[in-house]
Amino acid sequence: MVNFNRLNLDQLLALFNDNFYKVITNKSEFYDYLKAISCRICDCYRTKNYPYFILDTMEKGTMGMMMENRVISLNFKLINAFPHYASLNNLYYPFVFISTMIHETRHFLQENSFQDIDPIVKSYNTYRTCLPRSAKDCISYGSEPIEIDARYFAFQVLKDRQFFDKYLFSGERLNYERIFSRQISSIAHSLNEAFNDLKNLNLSSKLSVFDMDKSYSEFLREIGLSKEFFKTKTIKDLPEKSKQDLSFKLDWDSGVRDIMNENYDAMAKADRAQTSELNLILKQSYSSLLKLAQLSDSQKATLGDMLRLRAMSLYETDRLYHRLAPDYYDIVRDEIHKPKLREIEQFNDIYDIIEPV
Repeated sequence: MVNFNRLNLDQLLALFNDNFYKVITNKSEFYDYLKAISCRICDCYRTKNYPYFILDTMEKGTMGMMMENRVISLNFKLINAFPHYASLNNLYYPFVFISTMIHETRHFLQENSFQDIDPIVKSYNTYRTCLPRSAKDCISYGSEPIEIDARYFAFQVLKDRQFFDKYLFSGERLNYERIFSRQISSIAHSLNEAFNDLKNLNLSSKLSVFDMDKSYSEFLREIGLSKEFFKTKTIKDLPEKSKQDLSFKLDWDSGVRDIMNENYDAMAKADRAQTSELNLILKQSYSSLLKLAQLSDSQKATLGDMLRLRAMSLYETDRLYHRLAPDYYDIVRDEIHKPKLREIEQFNDIYDIIEPV
């Protein structure tokens, strides 16, 4: 049996090769191996403590998560499935758990280290815990700063290693990242909502909002935006009667609904880094809205504001992703990397396996 605690990070990761299941022969050793990887990463960042590790029941497809009080939890059902994947010599199984453990360890570092952590990620890690509901609704999981940073960190740790690159650069893996990277978030809009609700926050939460605002406002200036640009009317800001009327039109009036959906889709497919492309779509959107006789001028203005907010949020999301994951940004935008169905045969059943008897 290998004493994993005597190996450094490079030595631990080097065990991931064609002989993996000959060295690590059971689920207990596999779990110890994953924990050792986490601890060696923490050593690199000189943290005062290591995470605590537990196995827990999780939803299908969830490999692990960072919980409160420095606890990294892994899916015990999938850990128990080790003999199944070992019998198939399925290397994608340990790859996913290794990358998951590195990802979750990065979440631990985001809270417990100041080394190599972007100020936006550091501020957001606290800010997210005190957000009012209206502010949370502005942010999607896949494009949260802490999630972009954790995915990118795992990628950086594992890339340029012979056996890992096969999986890191597979079409399926890159498509997974592409989907997450294009989820829309707006921390700028979120901050406006948080400031609107500031009187209802306690002192600690207020300080977190101020800290997030300080680090993020600098970033917004760098990309040519400010929070003021995101102070725009949406349906929720209308009087109740107008809100109901416009919501009804969006739900049931095909002309209004189709224009909004078509332009949202066009923005999603646009090159977000090119503001000229987004501006052209907005110009066409406004022209389309003006032709709708069933809408009042105020309703047209509100829908126009909603489209503008979406365009700015897409641009903001894109620029933030580029800042936090620059190498990943170039790779996921590369049209050469097209996902292929079942590109790697080993992807077939990892999320469908039932717990062995």
